Amino acid sequence: MTDRPETFLAHLRTAAAGVLERFPADLRPEIYALSFRIWRVDDDDRRPYVAIGYNTETRYEREHTPGDDGEARWNYAY
Repeated sequence: MTDRPETFLAHLRTAAAGVLERFPADLRPEIYALSFRIWRVDDDDRRPYVAIGYNTETRYEREHTPGDDGEARWNYAY
């Protein structure tokens, strides 16, 4: 990592905004949840990364089953 965490934080904010702007425009109204998975490549603190994902209402409608207690809506695996 860095001895100046504010530098990484500023980079993270800028990079995340860029990723969000590149989400497909036609899907944006459908997105109801974002996920931010922060990790380190090979568990090396010098190599952090963030994976940003989303879920859409259409995907939820495809994945859920009768009696689903919300698992398909909120579980990242879906």
